[in-house]
Formats: sequence, C-alpha cells, structure tokens
Amino acid sequence: MNERGPMSDSLHPLHSCIVRFHDAEGAIVGAGFLATADLVCTCAHVVADALHLPRETAHLPEQDVYLDFPYFDGAQGTARPFAST
Repeated sequence: MNERGPMSDSLHPLHSCIVRFHDAEGAIVGAGFLATADLVCTCAHVVADALHLPRETAHLPEQDVYLDFPYFDGAQGTARPFAST
C-alpha cells in the first residue's frame, strides 16, 4: 500500500475489479465493481446516466450499457442491466 491508499496500488488484488461506465459518446458517467466473474455492481443512477435516462426512471432499461476495466488491460464491452433487491 502507498500513501494514497490501497486502491491506488496497482498490485492490490481488487485493483482489476474496478469498472467504469460510459455513455454512447464515450463519456465516463460512473463506476462500479466486478462482484463475480459475470456480475458487475453499480447504482441505478449510473445506469440511467449511461443511457441518458432520467434518474427517476422506474422501469428496467433494455439497452446495454458500455463499460471498461481501466486496470485490467483496458478490457471493454457491454452489459445488460438487471435489478436485484
């Protein structure tokens, strides 16, 4: 760990789990984390912002969101949102 905290250390085991969400134009709109091999967690407002939907949207979007893993060789892709309580 360095003086800026554990996540600023590129060797930290969770470093590669950080996910950035983008809108269709490529602007970064929020972040999340890789919880399992095929599950990314974030907040509903991040998904809404990525899809240019009102944050108060009550329905589950059917569009994919764009994301990348900036500390995992820049891997990028899309994901389909789903809700869980």
